Amino acid sequence: MLNLDSYGFSAPAPKSKTQTKAPKAYKAKVKGIAAQCLAILADRPSTSEEIEKELGRSHTAVSPRMSELKAAGQICDSGIMRTNDSGLDAHVMRLTTAHERSLYVRTDHVGWQMKQDRQKAGWSIDGLAYDTGITCQKLEQIESGEKKPTVEEAYKIGKAL
Repeated sequence: MLNLDSYGFSAPAPKSKTQTKAPKAYKAKVKGIAAQCLAILADRPSTSEEIEKELGRSHTAVSPRMSELKAAGQICDSGIMRTNDSGLDAHVMRLTTAHERSLYVRTDHVGWQMKQDRQKAGWSIDGLAYDTGITCQKLEQIESGEKKPTVEEAYKIGKAL
């Protein structure tokens, strides 16, 4: 089985009321479908329809996972088109290479790295806020990936850490 952690994949937050009641079960299901998609693509490049057929799952279960994997830089278009069972041309997807993943920057990576550096240095949010002149609320939003720092804020944070 393919290790999802090496691809930086995390399941999206649940949206419906039934999913909210059991988020662990929902996240495990989502992660399972994504892992199965990655395992198939590790074996051979495939279209979404081919993956759906192999997994025995509907388009509504597989397509969002494929979109998330593509948005996260874990899979990409191979540049090959293949005619599917419906007679339409479909994009053949493949896993990204380690080099391609290293070039991909996740939007939440800056905040995550900032938090790791802050904790490693033994700083609290309050201490960093005092030293940089950036509010605690803004620093928390940056660390959580809600907001990105401006160039000036990134400079101040980098200088402090």
